[in-house]
Amino acid sequence: MSSYAVWLDHENAKIFKFTPGVKGSVEAQVLHRKEIRHHTNRAENEKKVNEDKFYHDVATHLSDATELLILGPGTGRTHFQKHLESHHHGSLAKAVVGVEPMDHPTDKQIVASARKFFKKWDMYHE
Repeated sequence: MSSYAVWLDHENAKIFKFTPGVKGSVEAQVLHRKEIRHHTNRAENEKKVNEDKFYHDVATHLSDATELLILGPGTGRTHFQKHLESHHHGSLAKAVVGVEPMDHPTDKQIVASARKFFKKWDMYHE
């Protein structure tokens, strides 16, 4: 069982993997959105392609998640959830156990919030 928390906006993602049974064990990764230029005059289309690529890269790093908590400010977290549901990430979309607003926290705040969430989640779903 792999529990993950991902904090993301439209530009960056912080991924935290929690190892069950090992207190204090958290692996962290940071991904940054890369702007990819396509030969098109449509700036909005380019933005959508870049966003989809970014969300796909994030999803790839979460492929073994059995529980996924999505955190973030603004619309990034909900756009990512919709991406999972509509871009062939079905098993990952089913692993989503929560989508919560969280402004721009420190890594320690993300970990603390995720631990609190997963503890409560596990208590009600065992």
